[in-house]
Amino acid sequence: MRMRVVQPGVCASVQDLGRPGLAGMGVPRSGAADALALRVGNRLVGNPDDAAAIEMTLVGCELAFEGERDEECWVVLAGSGLRGAVLRAARSSDGADRAVAPWQPFIVRAGDLLRCGTMADARLGGGVRAYLCVRGGIDVPRVLGSRSTHARAGLGGHEGRVLRAGDVLSVLPSVRESEDVRRMPEAVPALLGEPPQPQGQATSGQATTIWVTPGPHAALFVRSPGALLDHVEFTVSSRSDRMGVRLEGVALPSPMGLAAGGGRLASEPMPRGAIQVPPDGHPIVLMPDGPTTGGYPVIATVASVHVPRLGRLGPGAKVRLVCVDEARARAEWRRVESALSRVLPAVASVLINADVGEDPSDAGIARDAALMDHLDLIHVACGGHAGDERTMRSLVRTAQDASGSQRPRTLLIGAHPSYPDRANFGRARMPLSADALQASVREQVAALVRIAHEEGASVRTIKPHGALYHDCADANIARAVADGAADALGVALRSCSLVGAAASPAIDHWRALGWATLEEGFADRTYQPDGTLTPRSLAGSVINDPARAARQARALIDRRGMTLGLDTGLMLGVDTICVHSDTAGAVAIAQAVRNQTRA
Repeated sequence: MRMRVVQPGVCASVQDLGRPGLAGMGVPRSGAADALALRVGNRLVGNPDDAAAIEMTLVGCELAFEGERDEECWVVLAGSGLRGAVLRAARSSDGADRAVAPWQPFIVRAGDLLRCGTMADARLGGGVRAYLCVRGGIDVPRVLGSRSTHARAGLGGHEGRVLRAGDVLSVLPSVRESEDVRRMPEAVPALLGEPPQPQGQATSGQATTIWVTPGPHAALFVRSPGALLDHVEFTVSSRSDRMGVRLEGVALPSPMGLAAGGGRLASEPMPRGAIQVPPDGHPIVLMPDGPTTGGYPVIATVASVHVPRLGRLGPGAKVRLVCVDEARARAEWRRVESALSRVLPAVASVLINADVGEDPSDAGIARDAALMDHLDLIHVACGGHAGDERTMRSLVRTAQDASGSQRPRTLLIGAHPSYPDRANFGRARMPLSADALQASVREQVAALVRIAHEEGASVRTIKPHGALYHDCADANIARAVADGAADALGVALRSCSLVGAAASPAIDHWRALGWATLEEGFADRTYQPDGTLTPRSLAGSVINDPARAARQARALIDRRGMTLGLDTGLMLGVDTICVHSDTAGAVAIAQAVRNQTRA
């Protein structure tokens, strides 16, 4: 499904949870200004926390949903400040428009028009930002591991800018069938920091409390941060934006030695939430798009637990800063996260997958079955390099029968086609014509699609194997694979994704053809500095130690390129992590990876 922007509202942009860890390169984190609202919205529609959504400010978007006649998807408006959203169901049974309330997931169909209202009560503390979260997430390219927009730098999001009328955004199909769309638990509004509100009444204009901890330059001020900030009511300036929230109403004194130009501070790293005091004394709180360095003294830093609360405040909102110690701030963060996980558990941010059906022996079949207890997704060899009718049907049946196991109640099934070369296990290149390769992929995928259909299942992903996986860096080979898969899937391709190496040309080729993609990382293979896998012919290419594999999986999720030995400029963002079934100790590795990635 696609969304066409009819009216963009004000400063609407695509945001996820940002690109952490790159401040040393001068790249701001970006991401949602109200990350907690984004996370809750994503969880309500069955997305992982970091799925990309549309961030709307002050005025919501108007969006037309386009696609095949029977296409539909779940949507939620996350943010209490967004009022009066109306869905006009173009082909509803009664033809009537219907109101849409915030925090309540609803279905949109191709042909529907979604009009989001104005956040009229932003000045009263109701929120200046809201998020349109769509099941599957918004499909824009990852830049430095994130889909977030930094408009000033022209980085990420949709063409590196805010949304404009006429822009078209694709929606990724959700492969997480095991995650149900959920209703907003009654306990969540309190965790979001929303004041109690009688039905149908606007929030009051009371000040929002924001916790802060003493900053690195607190000792330069005549009085402590607590003495200067506590019990003082600030007002959010109309000059605030995603770079910084400017606070007016009270001017803080200049630090000792800096008054009247009597000294300067050297530029230092600036975290999100740093409260700078410029010469005019009116504090500036750095937000997601704020600079990574600065020279103004930092009197305090907003506690992480309250950064999202600050991010939703608009011009005219009242703010009261309360200084607390770091231990209390950390304890409150743990309390909120624990409570949120209890009432609205997170969806896994990555899928753990393995390639199965490659060893038809009894030991191989037993190992594949044991692996499934720790997987979200299997890619079944379907006749090219391995696999036959018996192994494919057995694996599909095992995946369908999840009773009594530790795995999700629905284990996703994917196809694993390769060059038709059993002699070399699909690990040698074959000089096939595009037509011959397309026909081979079509035959392999169709075999698994037929068996899955007969067993009441569906094929949700296509992942090439071995040499074909790497050869999809060639645009012609990538197209042949995609066309063969499309021939085999028919209309089912709308809910299917192609799987390729993270940040590889194959991903770019498939995206250009209009396919949804999953970017893959490997827990049990080492990486070269350019982000490619170490060839199996070289020593040290395979990781057999479960603890080391789990650490690598965690590094892939957290985009810590240096941990993988990559160039600092290359950060891999992954949707799925693979454990090879033929790696020694594969079951133990998969278990360790699952424990690490679900921590």
